[in-house]
Amino acid sequence: GASAARLSLWPRTSPTGLDENLTAFLVYTSTAEGSPIGALPMRRHRPGTTLVSMVLSEGLLADPGALANHLFAADVLTAAVAGKVAYRVTPQAVAGSTIVNISYEPENAGCGDRTRAFTTIRLSGGEITSGTIVYCVPDSPRSPTVIHELGHTFGLLHSPNRTDLMYSTFVSDRSDVLTARETLAMRLMLERSGGTRFPDNDRDTSGVASLEANGLQTIRCR
Repeated sequence: GASAARLSLWPRTSPTGLDENLTAFLVYTSTAEGSPIGALPMRRHRPGTTLVSMVLSEGLLADPGALANHLFAADVLTAAVAGKVAYRVTPQAVAGSTIVNISYEPENAGCGDRTRAFTTIRLSGGEITSGTIVYCVPDSPRSPTVIHELGHTFGLLHSPNRTDLMYSTFVSDRSDVLTARETLAMRLMLERSGGTRFPDNDRDTSGVASLEANGLQTIRCR
């Protein structure tokens, strides 16, 4: 009967290529080596916050190529979520927005072991309240790495598919923009609260342990 109906958020398959396996990686798997597939609670952009302030450092604002690339990235992210969240490049944070501070700091202690960039997100109850992006190599601020790192500040993790923008390594055949399957994942993430667990259907959702739901997490990308 209707009481036994089960509605699943995530498609088993889709025309875009988003399936259960990709969802498990992209949304629910830690970027730490050896992490169990699908074991991480979902972290996502904070509900109710419709603006992301991309606060660029003075050096990036003064670099025409980097500035243009970040403006392009803002348009890509805004389009990916159909305008439900707007990304805006700004020298100062806008009150009430999700703040993402962005800089080029090759001397940063987090830059090492072939790291192109790293992103740190602040979590509260499984929701991302702010972020920091640090570029470690000169070309990163002018490359698709910008959109990749912003994807992390939204809640995306790493894709196992080397043609996806969210693939962990900067390779020649990786997409320069979010693929259709990554875009679909982002839009579906907006339909659920942070902290739900894979497969995240209407019956089997659960809360998260406090250490997973709160605090800081850093994602390093090569």
